[in-house]
Amino acid sequence: MKNILIIFVFVGFISCSNTNNFFQYPEIIKLSYIPLITDEKLVLKPLTFEVFDNIFIVWDPYEEFHFTVIDAKKNTLLFRGGRKGQGPDEFLYPVILDKVSDSILQIVDCAARKVSLLNVSDVLKTNSFKAYKTINYSDISLKDGEFIDFLYYINDDTLVGVGYFHTSKYIFYQIDSNNIEYIFDLPEDKRHYHKREPKITKYTAYQGVLHFNPARNTILYHSPMSFYFEVFESVQPSEMLFTHFEPINYIIDDFGRAAIHPNNKSGIIWGDLSDSKIYLLYSGRSKTEYGADAFLSDQMFVLTHHGEKLVKYHLMRDVFSFVLDEKQQKIYAIVFNPETEQFEIGYFPI
Repeated sequence: MKNILIIFVFVGFISCSNTNNFFQYPEIIKLSYIPLITDEKLVLKPLTFEVFDNIFIVWDPYEEFHFTVIDAKKNTLLFRGGRKGQGPDEFLYPVILDKVSDSILQIVDCAARKVSLLNVSDVLKTNSFKAYKTINYSDISLKDGEFIDFLYYINDDTLVGVGYFHTSKYIFYQIDSNNIEYIFDLPEDKRHYHKREPKITKYTAYQGVLHFNPARNTILYHSPMSFYFEVFESVQPSEMLFTHFEPINYIIDDFGRAAIHPNNKSGIIWGDLSDSKIYLLYSGRSKTEYGADAFLSDQMFVLTHHGEKLVKYHLMRDVFSFVLDEKQQKIYAIVFNPETEQFEIGYFPI
């Protein structure tokens, strides 16, 4: 099971660092862990999830299905769905789940290059993952040589893309006007970074994932290729609120590309944000020393959107990914249970 998680993390969810200054926080708090979904018949290989009241929609790829839907209050499996494939209600690997609102889920299908919007009540009524709206990456007309890695729905007006663009790594796409805005222009000597030159900088750390606050006006980015994250506004004109980058060591593979060395420590492996704070899951473990556990963490850092350090949480279980529920004062998480050597879902009261 851990080997499967390693593959997933290398596809898109690791970052690295060797700094000490970032880890100094004014307050350190231990968070107790409360198990919630522990039956391995309910979750088999959980990777990420979103929470809608008591309903957990878990990316839990197993056999022909991608997703597991669970009523956590009743601790009951409702159904498995989202077949693997390229049909209208099928998905390839990997996918990203994002809670757009209390009723809407988006599924970013990275391989099929589409974004699916689903009404959660319809998902529960029909026991299916048929989208009410699908947006294909190909709907956006890019310049020659440009490429979208990940495309996300922000609201009915705007999409945001991260990838390889001639002058930037982000675009805002206005749906009605079919207009593309390139945001945060790169310096002249850093443009065309999509050619994948064998060096790792914040300009070549290009496969990061995005997270959104509940108001959908602020975006958190963290990169798989370096210890790099930043927070910026999703409104136009956008403002960069905070950025943090530190270089790492790398090696050049047989194809002349930069590759992460197994001796490097994994950095920010997952994140989420509220309307005022960002939450960062930090590993600090190398694959050489920890093996699969390099992609787990018991440390979480909390900062304001502008980078002011607030608190460091010491989690009483190793965490793979998490979802913040600030209203309920809970951090729901996929954790590793050392006794069963299985992954389960629980929460940390905050």
